[in-house]
Amino acid sequence: SQLCQQYGIEFIETEESYTSKASFLDGDYLPKYGEKPKDWKPSGRRTKRGLYRTAMNWYVNADCNGAANIIRKVSRTLGISLDRLGRGVLTRPHRVFLWSANKKTAWSDVDSSSHETSLLESPVIYAGE
Repeated sequence: SQLCQQYGIEFIETEESYTSKASFLDGDYLPKYGEKPKDWKPSGRRTKRGLYRTAMNWYVNADCNGAANIIRKVSRTLGISLDRLGRGVLTRPHRVFLWSANKKTAWSDVDSSSHETSLLESPVIYAGE
């Protein structure tokens, strides 16, 4: 949080229990840590590393599913709209090339239609700056 303050970034700590097990697209209930009902079961499951299958048999990126659930846990408190989070965002996440952030030539290699993004337009914060 100290580094966030230094660079003017708002830091909000949140509780993220069961966000990886629950299905965002199926709207699974997200209990808080220690408050899970005995009969709680997620509707979907991880099928292998990086892949999550929903109850509707949709395959989505497991990390994106967990991240969407974390956002869902804090959305009311922070006033975040979940309108743009849907199946397409979770099945075809943007690929970010961290290693090409400082190489302007890498931008020409990126096909914008393939959901790949370079960080050239984003500020990059390096340790020690």
